[in-house]
Amino acid sequence: MLLAAVAVTGAALGTFALLAMRGGPSANVSAAAAVPSTRPASAAVSTPLVLHKWSTDNRGYWIGNQRHAAAFELQADDLVKTWFGPVRPTLVVRCTARRMQTFVYTGSPMKIEPNADGKTVRVSMDDEPMRTERWPDSDDHDALFAPDGTAFAQRLLRARTLRFGYSPHNADDVVAQFHVSGLAELIDPVARECGWGK
Repeated sequence: MLLAAVAVTGAALGTFALLAMRGGPSANVSAAAAVPSTRPASAAVSTPLVLHKWSTDNRGYWIGNQRHAAAFELQADDLVKTWFGPVRPTLVVRCTARRMQTFVYTGSPMKIEPNADGKTVRVSMDDEPMRTERWPDSDDHDALFAPDGTAFAQRLLRARTLRFGYSPHNADDVVAQFHVSGLAELIDPVARECGWGK
């Protein structure tokens, strides 16, 4: 029985090592080949809280060379613990081919949920109670997509904060907090070409 347990553990570790080495993010999340340097690979989870602002600095990472496209990202206020180490999730609103998508780049795979569509997340804006939803994940299992990216982005325009809870693989549940104010002034100039129905 001991040999069987060792074999099962070894197979599981091998599977997740392969997942970690598979390469860049999924084409569903990005057309770029490398993660931007602003996303720390490792840092202590006790790093002091920093309130980040919406940015277009990594636009090319999220949309590649596509024309008539836009992308806005916002890093979480703090780091979260995952099996692969501390990660700072990133909230992204992007439009490509007049289609809006909103997703959270988690930087780590989610807990396996057999026979389920999407992943279980918990979402709250401002003072709302946390609400459980199911969000599809990316092909590389490192991002979670809002089922209706346009509607979710429009909710962000009216909010001050977003709390986003999810379950990283082989780790305790986490909650990432974002201060989401300031998206409107960035997105208004490109609303028409993004197919944004204001």
